[in-house]
Amino acid sequence: MLCICCQLVAISICCMNDNQQFSNKFVDRDFLYWIKDKTVPNMFHDIQKFKQSSGKKYSFLINLLLNDEGTEKFYSKIREHMAISDHVCVVFNESGFYYTGDNGDPYHTVTDFINRFDKNDNVIFFSNSISLVDTNRPLYFIQKMLWPMAYDMYKESDSLLAKLIDNKNKGVPLHWDVLLGLTAGHKDSIYNKINVHPLSKKVFMKYFKNDPDQGSWSNYVKKPKQHTAETIDTLPIRISELIDPEIYNQTYYSFVCETFSNPKIACFTEKFAKPIIAQRPFVVFASVGQLAAFSSLGFKTFHPVINESYDLEQDKEKRIDMIIESMYELSQKDPQVVLESLRPVLEHNKKHFFNNSWNAEFLHYWNS
Repeated sequence: MLCICCQLVAISICCMNDNQQFSNKFVDRDFLYWIKDKTVPNMFHDIQKFKQSSGKKYSFLINLLLNDEGTEKFYSKIREHMAISDHVCVVFNESGFYYTGDNGDPYHTVTDFINRFDKNDNVIFFSNSISLVDTNRPLYFIQKMLWPMAYDMYKESDSLLAKLIDNKNKGVPLHWDVLLGLTAGHKDSIYNKINVHPLSKKVFMKYFKNDPDQGSWSNYVKKPKQHTAETIDTLPIRISELIDPEIYNQTYYSFVCETFSNPKIACFTEKFAKPIIAQRPFVVFASVGQLAAFSSLGFKTFHPVINESYDLEQDKEKRIDMIIESMYELSQKDPQVVLESLRPVLEHNKKHFFNNSWNAEFLHYWNS
């Protein structure tokens, strides 16, 4: 069975033309799983046959194992393909990973991995992330915040978005949803700080940690067995991709809490996608400069209506405090006035999410 991580790459290829002509391509089997037409000519997943093919060659590789041993094997695999291909395209299916570097530092990540290659090497990288530091080889963003089925589902008129109450008709006392999910140190801090802050009276907060019974699961979503990255039955949709109208209908704004926080890279997942497509303002705890990276993708943020100075605060605990204060400041304002003032931003972000020509760099090499 294909692992959950493997399936995230799907959105990067969902816009391919059905009548494309293909040059020689080596494609990882798990990558191939997501290509709509598996019978295209000149495509290989047998490396010996690929070596024997003539003409220009492209390799498309995807990382699966995230531990130290798996990372080293992946590095060797890329090097092997660099020697036999004109160009190698590497998709970081899961960009939020750490491995131990040569110096013994256990917190090396995507950008460190890229910098093991030289500036003129015939390899480029793709991820649902933005690098916050210089890299020897390009790291291009691919829009895979949602898997393809969820992405397409939210375009339908009868999707879960249709279950959302118009903000003008709400009049609810709570302002923020804070959904923290599985256990993490920064989530513990967020949960504890909000609970002792006056903001607590304005939030719908769930932190189920390792016990899904402590979460909130209406009839619109599915309760996970262990974590929300589980798929829904046999469908390629994660539980975490489902907007729960019962939560959104009793709040106005969202706290986006990413699992991965690193000074070198900003990751974007379904946690961003859901408030974007539901047109909800949000604050975010993730990497320093996450909102600046978000803006670099063509989205708009909510400053000055929301104080976003927290985005550049290096100290995690202070950044959490600043986020909570921004939430509290906004909760003192009439949400109807806030939402009306932000309506152009919210509409832009949803339109940009669905209508932007994402993945141009990836498709350039795919269509070569």
